[in-house]
Amino acid sequence: MFKQSIFRFFREHWQALFFACLVGWLTVAPSVSAPLKIGEAYKGVPFFYVDDEDYYLARMQEIVDGHWPVGSPFFYEYKNTQPLQPATGEYVFYVLPAKVFQISLQQFLVVSKFIYPALLFLLVYCLVLLMMREAESRSGKLTSITAGLLVTLGYQFVAFDTAVSFFQGKEIAMDSSVWTRPVNPITGGILLFLFLIFAWKLLTDSRRFLWIPAGLVLGLMHFYFFSWGVGLSIVAVLALFHLLKKDFGKIKKLMLVVLVSLLVSAPFWLSLAQSFSEGGGDGVAKRQGMMFTHSPLLNKVLLASLALFIIFSIIEIYKKRNFRELTESSLWSFCLSLLLAGLWALNQHIVSGRTIWPYHFVQYTKPLAIVVLVVSGSYLIQPLANRLWSAVLFVLIASSLANGVILASSYRFDLDKYRLWQKEADLYGWLNTQATKDCVVLNKENVEWRSLWIPAFTHCNVYLSSYIHSGIPSERATHNFFVWLRMNGVSNESVEGFLESHEDELRSAFYDDFFTLFSLKNGSWFTKVRHDKWFNETKKQVAGDYKDFLEKDFSEELRKYRLDYLVSQTPLSDDEKVLYKVRDDKGLIGQAYLYGF
Repeated sequence: MFKQSIFRFFREHWQALFFACLVGWLTVAPSVSAPLKIGEAYKGVPFFYVDDEDYYLARMQEIVDGHWPVGSPFFYEYKNTQPLQPATGEYVFYVLPAKVFQISLQQFLVVSKFIYPALLFLLVYCLVLLMMREAESRSGKLTSITAGLLVTLGYQFVAFDTAVSFFQGKEIAMDSSVWTRPVNPITGGILLFLFLIFAWKLLTDSRRFLWIPAGLVLGLMHFYFFSWGVGLSIVAVLALFHLLKKDFGKIKKLMLVVLVSLLVSAPFWLSLAQSFSEGGGDGVAKRQGMMFTHSPLLNKVLLASLALFIIFSIIEIYKKRNFRELTESSLWSFCLSLLLAGLWALNQHIVSGRTIWPYHFVQYTKPLAIVVLVVSGSYLIQPLANRLWSAVLFVLIASSLANGVILASSYRFDLDKYRLWQKEADLYGWLNTQATKDCVVLNKENVEWRSLWIPAFTHCNVYLSSYIHSGIPSERATHNFFVWLRMNGVSNESVEGFLESHEDELRSAFYDDFFTLFSLKNGSWFTKVRHDKWFNETKKQVAGDYKDFLEKDFSEELRKYRLDYLVSQTPLSDDEKVLYKVRDDKGLIGQAYLYGF
């Protein structure tokens, strides 16, 4: 029976499967094409093109190394700290499949860029198809395919600034697909659309117990606040609509969904409560993005989509002359709930007074807006002008595919840099085979990508890293900053001038919350302030403390924390060897010089 159902799905939806494979190929293409393009220069370092790929790979490597909590993937001393961000997504979607298929994390990272965007396309396709009036018709399938392509390949163009620049003929800075970024937002997107499928079936299907899988999926979203927040907001708005309709049966189902989700995610909430009860949790939360503000945050895509949806609704009411029939339909309330839930997720802090860097909600509110507009457009335009609607769909499909091709070929602009990256492979190979597990490497020049790649590609840690937001005591952050100043040759006389010209670095080391990190005027989302009161006071304090640090023996200060190796772009001078007190010169390995302590 199951086998027959699979064959029937393949036969009836082969077009969707074709486009899913096409989406997967276009999203994985840069990761496959770049190594092929550089030929013999390739030594196994994967093509990183999206923000934080190395960060998430380091978190996965931490799990492989046996440090399951992922308290700190970068620093040796804080492995057992309780993290605010659980590594559920890394384990379930990456580490576990890599183990099952017996391939390396780096290899599965490439494979995932095909599998997960393709899966996301299919989930969007299935959701829209369920919402269609004539799901099995050619138009219904074409509409669903269009929505899937817009979400996965046309994501960048669902933004006013990008769209305006495009139509004005201006050059647009292209990046790889946002859905190729490991863990987040792709895993949250997969779970969110799977949840929406169950939520739709829960509200339109008489079958019992659909609240169980819906609750399981919502509960699994706990590891990424933004997908979970949007999902929970959707449940809340749907419950409000059915309360107005006095449909208490569906309210009961929605409450059961929330209950199951809380049971599934209970271990996370208990550990989170423990972190706050032990002290310091509030400060860690602020350093990870918790912001206290009541300022509204308006999103142009959501507001425009809501305006269009209201216009579509007014036209539909005018056609049917029946307001009640429209507002009581499951489709209308479901679509409106997706838009209102997005606005609520972005602005709930107006009531609660707190939020977590809300710009990341847009990763999910954009796809929801796409689904609503495509579905409502189909219901309004297709019955009146079928050929016009078909033409609109073909234009949207062609535009999405063209955008996908552009994204797939944009890797060419980074090939020179990618060739240089390959020279790092020898260093990482040496650390993996010759160094002891959990060794600590000091990156002399503090090159950011190397400080990320050592934990990502090896079982070693780093001494310096800008990723100090989770579980890292303030005294360690201060110590690291002073070490960085000392390695840059900053003296008593030059420290204040150096800090003045390195404001971003000072903010990254000592910020209290994202307002101070990104130089934002407190309570404002857009007003940048430089050299503000916080900066001036912090600069003065740091300069004074650094002068005390300079009076201490530098090599002894370095050894306050574990340190096994030093890596440098250039050979150490005799004076530097004395300063660091290195004992073992390993020589040039790849493109870096390695020294042991």
